[in-house]
Amino acid sequence: MHAFQFELPFWGALIILIVNTIVIMVPISPGNLGTFQVACIFGLSFFGIPKESALSFSLVLHAAETLPVLALGLYYSLSTHVRLKEYQTPEVLREREYLATREYPFDASDTAEPPDIPRKPADGPTEES
Repeated sequence: MHAFQFELPFWGALIILIVNTIVIMVPISPGNLGTFQVACIFGLSFFGIPKESALSFSLVLHAAETLPVLALGLYYSLSTHVRLKEYQTPEVLREREYLATREYPFDASDTAEPPDIPRKPADGPTEES
């Protein structure tokens, strides 16, 4: 906040933290991109910070919170040789092999036929009358 020259009291930072936490409890997008920014803009609006400055602040704050975790996770994932294939179940692997062998992975035979439902005749004149 000091880098953006926001003159807020300490409890102002707590308000922004609380608003962000409440808003991002509802995951709307991956990494809460967008909802995090809206929450920051909303929280900073209580202190008279313009939307443009609040958006810039929220982008820097989001990057500062997300990128270190992402970088550490990627580093440790690569250094311990963890691969996502290790966590796939046999059912998923069989389905992937099955779909790979088909010429057209999705065709009309994949859909179920609609059930035969007897239709009630429409009210009104018929051909017999």
